[in-house]
Amino acid sequence: MKKFFVLFVSMIVFTACSDDDDSGVEGENDIVGRWYLAEVNNSGSLDYEVNDCTSQSYIDFMANNTADSMFYSEVEGECVASEDSGTWEKASGDSRYTFLLPFAEELGPLTGEVRFNEEMDRFTFYPDFFTSLGTNIVFEKPRPL
Repeated sequence: MKKFFVLFVSMIVFTACSDDDDSGVEGENDIVGRWYLAEVNNSGSLDYEVNDCTSQSYIDFMANNTADSMFYSEVEGECVASEDSGTWEKASGDSRYTFLLPFAEELGPLTGEVRFNEEMDRFTFYPDFFTSLGTNIVFEKPRPL
């Protein structure tokens, strides 16, 4: 179950992208940049918590439709990082993106909806794959110091 959860969160980190905001301004490059994991809501029996360790997890979306991620998880009391790479592309619809994850090809491309906040520094991803759980994952850009 723990391995499934780590795979789930890794997928979400790679899957969380789109470009819909409440102001109606739309741009394919809204997702480009580094986004940090802020919240995982309604994770069901996975019982996932964003804490000091896991909140270091991030994904970098590049304009060339590639993405690199660093995922942090607690293993035997230690905060452990793992890197991965993948691709992203805009799917049909205003706020939908699809991602093929090289480490989880057996699941195929994952699609979901992203809703940006008004400031465009935070977005919530609603993955279709986990609709029955009502799962959503929140990412945010770091605030300038």
